[in-house]
Amino acid sequence: MHKLIGNAIVGQSGGPTAAINATLAGVVRGVLENVHEGTIPTLYGMRNGVEGLLREDIVNLSEFFADAEKMMKSGLIDVVLVEVPHYQHSDIAIMAMNNGLHAVVDKPAGV
Repeated sequence: MHKLIGNAIVGQSGGPTAAINATLAGVVRGVLENVHEGTIPTLYGMRNGVEGLLREDIVNLSEFFADAEKMMKSGLIDVVLVEVPHYQHSDIAIMAMNNGLHAVVDKPAGV
């Protein structure tokens, strides 16, 4: 049995970079595993860095989807920004459009 350790808050301050984004994504994935196991009750993400945290401008990340198709069928989103490796662009964009969503792809599908 895991001990309940309390809520978690993640976020970044400063400009986004590939390294910061990758690190933050890894932290979020790791914490979400603990949320789903029941060790951490809720994961919050802060908007606009520390200033957002101080203003309590946070969002509950515990409810986020691990499965793209379930997310697209949820009715909670209107647009999908496709930011995955280029060989996945067309699959995700087509899935979004098949679910009535807008898809924004910033590189050619299937480079």
